[in-house]
Amino acid sequence: MPPVTFRVEQYTVALGPVLAAGESALWIPDASYLVGALEHIPAPATVPGLDELRDLLDQLASGTALVGYEGSLAMSLRLAIDEEHHGGADGELVVTDQRLLVLDHLMKGARVIWECPRDAVVGARVTSGLGHAGRTVMVFDDGSGLALLLGVVFKTGAEHFVTELRRGLRLF
Repeated sequence: MPPVTFRVEQYTVALGPVLAAGESALWIPDASYLVGALEHIPAPATVPGLDELRDLLDQLASGTALVGYEGSLAMSLRLAIDEEHHGGADGELVVTDQRLLVLDHLMKGARVIWECPRDAVVGARVTSGLGHAGRTVMVFDDGSGLALLLGVVFKTGAEHFVTELRRGLRLF
């Protein structure tokens, strides 16, 4: 798949102050939280195993929108990209070569309102459906996960998002 970088190029100047030295933005998908079934779970007492994380990815792929606990990466990401929760801010999702970020007011002095290291994402998959061509699920190493909508009609943006997440990582 050829690189699609128009949003990164469009926001290069705005991204400069929020990126770490040597960090590069790879993709800025048009992302929104895909409302649906929510499963609150207790925070795991131990690091979730690979089988548990794969089961979680399958659960999300089959229709669950969010699995997490208060303070989990999935729950906090949902709040960060959901404009309603932080006063109508942009909540722009950005994939860099080091982190996954959500930026507030990208064109008016962007600031980071959520972040995690890229390697905290352990699984990602496009799970298209009718009217949700870009439905994408992702699982974090803390045992939480969520579904995002990265395109209603086309899934190209979702596929590119997963490709960029996988760059340099071993995701399932």
